[in-house]
Amino acid sequence: MDKALTKYFFMLLLMQLPLFASAQNWSSLYESGKKYYKEKKLTTAIPILIQARQQAQSEYGQNSFNYKATLKLLAQVYFDHRQFANSSNYYLELVRIMEKNRENTSKEYADNLEALAQTYTEGKRYSKAVEFYEKAVEVRKKVQGKDTEDYTHTLHHLASLYLKGRKYDAAKQYYTELLPIAEKTLKKYPAALADMAKEKGDLHFALKEYKTAIALYEKNLSYLQHSSAPPTQNLEAQQKIAQSYYILEDKEACVKEYLSYMQLVKEAFQDDTSRFEREAKSTIEKLEEFQALAAIIKIYEAQEEIFIKKYGAEDKKIAQTKLAIAQVQKQNNNYESAQQYIQNALAIYQKSSGEKSVDFFETKDELGRLLASQAKDQEAEEIYLETLAARKENLGESNFSYTKALDSLAHFYISQKKYVEADTLLNQLLRIREKKPGKRHASYASALGSMAYLYQEQEKYEKAESLLKEESKIFSAYYGSQSKEKTQSVIKLGDLYKKQNKFTEAINVYRQALPLIAASYGKRSLIYQGVLQRIAEINEETKENH
Repeated sequence: MDKALTKYFFMLLLMQLPLFASAQNWSSLYESGKKYYKEKKLTTAIPILIQARQQAQSEYGQNSFNYKATLKLLAQVYFDHRQFANSSNYYLELVRIMEKNRENTSKEYADNLEALAQTYTEGKRYSKAVEFYEKAVEVRKKVQGKDTEDYTHTLHHLASLYLKGRKYDAAKQYYTELLPIAEKTLKKYPAALADMAKEKGDLHFALKEYKTAIALYEKNLSYLQHSSAPPTQNLEAQQKIAQSYYILEDKEACVKEYLSYMQLVKEAFQDDTSRFEREAKSTIEKLEEFQALAAIIKIYEAQEEIFIKKYGAEDKKIAQTKLAIAQVQKQNNNYESAQQYIQNALAIYQKSSGEKSVDFFETKDELGRLLASQAKDQEAEEIYLETLAARKENLGESNFSYTKALDSLAHFYISQKKYVEADTLLNQLLRIREKKPGKRHASYASALGSMAYLYQEQEKYEKAESLLKEESKIFSAYYGSQSKEKTQSVIKLGDLYKKQNKFTEAINVYRQALPLIAASYGKRSLIYQGVLQRIAEINEETKENH
């Protein structure tokens, strides 16, 4: 039935109500409306109850119990129908009648004040909601006393409303009163106590009172242990504890709490691998700032366990995770372990993708880089040349993976000071990427950056500077002026100036880079601290020269 037809029948029903009412008194109308309300037939209940209100006024008067009962039911029906303006109008009329009749020192009056406040809250009229919650709190205090469930719940609604409105001073006042009372009155309801503790924790977190926030979040977790709440309920408080320690720069506590958080994530999202992967990525980024390599490996191992359970031991996701662990082990100088993880990843790709696949070739390159980092240069070069030839044969020279292999081998030759060989490879790389995907693409910019690095190592500084500026310009257009790629390019330009003892230019570029690094990596990141160290070195050197 469309809206126009529905409206027609509704108006027709209203027109028939006077005839209907003549045969029915208030009681039958009220009971009929109440019946439809219980059956969730709200659109049917409303016109009947409107008529019941008129009948109650006619039969008993506005101060009667029956009239007030009809107002309250009408307000409830409109509330459930999400017509909050109508609902608040009826609650407000009811409250005014009770005040006029001096019934404003009763539990029922407080109940109606709270219902009115809730209606204003749902209707987003928050200042009115606060007004009536505050009245309800005062009435309950006088009539029922503080040590009652009703007083506790009303005070909680008021405190949480101030918190949501970011009125932190008022919220703090009410939450400070609330928690000790709630611990007496709501002992049977640990989940409710947990909510209140967490909300007060959020308040102190917003006020940057992190140690107080931590204590409250821990209290939240303690209450949840005694409730039937699902594991997901623990996540937010545990994450906030870890974040608080992160902000306080307490490395040991931060790492410990983030590991606890990831354990909860693992328990909560055993079957939701994408959610676990997102949380793992975000957490690892934080832990990288503290160089918490052992903790990072634990998270990757948990990820591997979840992936194996869902996808099997030979899925590509397992290989990717093993490669991630290998990178961390390499960073930790555990070369033997890193090599084993790379070999395991190679075995998976060999079965899943084949020896002529991009995955297999790029994993072989990882092995080459690992060997090069251990000064096993001959073995590394053999792998680079092997994968380059295999790519050319199986993928073609225009394939992106082939150009990546050119770049990897060129960087290896630069490290060996084989500049002629590196120059040949990088010129080939630039020619290919200039044709496809073109000079405006980020991959072309990366090739310019590699050539700039070669020129820098050959002390051809003007050429290097020109290419780095071009790289930065392309990255800015392609990724954005605040991107990590643009940031890295700016840092490289600063390093180039520093290497030439152009200290003024270097300082200016480094200072330009600092806010970009802070936004992308954080101020505690090794990159940010490294640039600060470079600035300090320049300042020290220029000071000594003066």
